[in-house]
Amino acid sequence: MPTVPSCPEWSVSDLVWHVGGIHRHRIWLITEHPDGPSGFDIERPGDDAIVDWFVDGSEELARVLESHEPTEKVWTWFPDDQTVGFWQRRMAQETAVHRWDGENANGERRAIDPWLAADGVAEFLDTLLVVQDAPPKGNGETIHVHATDAPSEWVITLAPEGARAEQGHAKADAALRGTASDLLLALWRRLPLDALEVLGDRGVAEAFVGGMDLS
Repeated sequence: MPTVPSCPEWSVSDLVWHVGGIHRHRIWLITEHPDGPSGFDIERPGDDAIVDWFVDGSEELARVLESHEPTEKVWTWFPDDQTVGFWQRRMAQETAVHRWDGENANGERRAIDPWLAADGVAEFLDTLLVVQDAPPKGNGETIHVHATDAPSEWVITLAPEGARAEQGHAKADAALRGTASDLLLALWRRLPLDALEVLGDRGVAEAFVGGMDLS
């Protein structure tokens, strides 16, 4: 199978296994209500069966997410939101970005829908940024992130204690403008910053995007 350029250590089969395993793990979390993420185990199917295995799991995940109330309590890795609603959002974003990875590996990449991508940018800034062990830091430099096809604007401040983000519009040291899909994919380092319109101090934007731990 071909490799995945945006995840170069993976083949497409590895990508399908990764996403399918995450789907099944979240099904288990929501239906079994364990106290934490440990205790779940599955075997990897062969490449001749992995596509059907993935489809079955994604369809089951959709059914589980739709049949549980967003407010239902369940374990998540985000301390501020221990609900099914967290996984409804996270699984939509996880699947959307990795869908792009898979299509990109086959030269057929499609943009992520603007409304979904805009929420992905929001999630990146209100969730992923919050849980960084070593968030990007600075001396008060600011970055304005502006989606051109969705009502989504953020201002990121690189404070000495770590980056923080707020919704809103303000003049900043640097600005990143582009479609919501391109913004999301650039934040996840799937696309280079050159895919966006970069205004002002490019080094400030690079320090933020390059300083995020995406592992």
